Amino acid sequence: ALLFLNSKEFLKLEFVNSKRKPSDATYEDQLVFSRAEHIPGTIFETIIDITHPLFWGLTDKHLPVFKDNDVIVKPQENVYANPSHYSSKPLLSGLVNSVKEKDLRNNANITVGNLGRGHIIAINEDTNFRGQFYGTNKILANAIFFGSLIKSSISR
Repeated sequence: ALLFLNSKEFLKLEFVNSKRKPSDATYEDQLVFSRAEHIPGTIFETIIDITHPLFWGLTDKHLPVFKDNDVIVKPQENVYANPSHYSSKPLLSGLVNSVKEKDLRNNANITVGNLGRGHIIAINEDTNFRGQFYGTNKILANAIFFGSLIKSSISR
C-alpha cells in the first residue's frame, strides 16, 4: 500500500533501498541470498508518541509490531508527521538479516500526510494481523475514529 501511495503521489515517501546484490555468488546461492533479504515475520520494537490521536488509549511509548514485509520508509522531515518509528535496537523476536535490522533502526513505522482536506495515515505493518497484538489493533480503530483530530499543519 505504501508503494502505491507513493507511486500515485498521494503521499511523498522516501524508501530505504536495502536490496543488496551479491558480489560473488553461484546460482545455487540465489535462494539462500533472497531469503536472507526477506523479513519473514518478525517482531520489532517501535517508539510511539502516546500524545498523538492514533495512540489514544496506549500508555507505553514502546510498542511491539509484527512485520512481514521488506518495505522500510525514511522519516518525514516534519517530525510531527512520524508518530511512530522503529527503535535504535528494534529486534524483539524472530529472524532478520543483521543488515536489514540496521536499515530499520530509527526509520518510520507510521507516517501521516495530507491529501486535499483529509489525511493519509500510512501504516507500514498490518495492525490486525491474525489478532495477535492487542495494542496494534487500536491503531487502526483510532485512525478511523480519531483521524479527523490530526491537525493538517502538523502532517505537512
